[in-house]
Amino acid sequence: MRLSAKQIGQNLGRRLMPVYLVCGDEPLQHGETRDAIRQACRVAGYLIRELFDVEPGFKWENFELASQSLSLFSEKRILELRFGASLPDKKAAQYLQRYLERLPGETILLASCAKLAKTTPNTAWFKSLERLGAVVQVHPLQRPHFLSWLDARAKSCGVTLERQALAVLAGRVEGNMLAAAQEIDKLRVLYGSAPLNMQTVEDVVLDSAHFNVFDLVDGALAGNAVRISRVLRSIRKEGLAYPLVLWALARELRLLASMRYDLDRGRGRAQLYRSHRVWESRQGLFDAALRRLDHDQIQVLVARCVLVDRVGKGLSRGDIWNELLQLCLAIAGCTVLSSSDGWNEAVIQ
Repeated sequence: MRLSAKQIGQNLGRRLMPVYLVCGDEPLQHGETRDAIRQACRVAGYLIRELFDVEPGFKWENFELASQSLSLFSEKRILELRFGASLPDKKAAQYLQRYLERLPGETILLASCAKLAKTTPNTAWFKSLERLGAVVQVHPLQRPHFLSWLDARAKSCGVTLERQALAVLAGRVEGNMLAAAQEIDKLRVLYGSAPLNMQTVEDVVLDSAHFNVFDLVDGALAGNAVRISRVLRSIRKEGLAYPLVLWALARELRLLASMRYDLDRGRGRAQLYRSHRVWESRQGLFDAALRRLDHDQIQVLVARCVLVDRVGKGLSRGDIWNELLQLCLAIAGCTVLSSSDGWNEAVIQ
């Protein structure tokens, strides 16, 4: 069966499965889900834990031998198989399939790995595991769900946040659940259950947001001027090279140009997104951009990428990061108030 991180607690309360797989790219849920499974196993008497870290050169024969051997007193045990940030390869799949075909008694397998590839659910070992045990997939939460989770997390820790304080905390951690949990723990230690206002949270909570170039692209497509400024400032501070930023923006503009061409010739949205392989989670961003930009405007923006590149190479005057900011805001349909350093308040037209 497949379960979410929210469902695993209720499932563990009913019965234990012989095998669990925890996978995904959200570290807090990943760790807490594994902790919950271990705790439920300990309560049920599975007190022996054997740990296997799958690294280059890992000897699968040792894992197979351990899984087939019985302890002297037939004690219940957990075999924990950790793939870290990788996924089971072909050899791992063979050994996992063999394990699942002859499940040892008094043993629970807890495997953990990174986010599944699209082809993984079609493999024989995964189908067997899903049939015999439980697969728990963890993902970063989208903003509406993140706010609900953040509010519930704070309350469960005895931290009382006013509405504006909650919004400030959400903005500071920017979807980072691990950072959010740490900040909530810090607020609990400092203030206990006393109601916390916006100013207190602003003073105490660090800006833990970590952005990448794709966050910038999404902000531009969405027309979010404030987010553009914040993300660009962050990746500049982290030392990201400008060519990577410009490449990502130019690539998205070329995709927009191709989609705009097809759309103007009567192609439906559903067919448009299928043919251009746009994930469902990003279709809303492209909807917003295509409503805002016509063919000529997109072509002007594509040409502007060349001019920005000339500034970056020193062939034209200007500051490259200010030019990138102006390009992003133009994609977003925004302008900025004039300022000497280019990092000014964005205003949506």
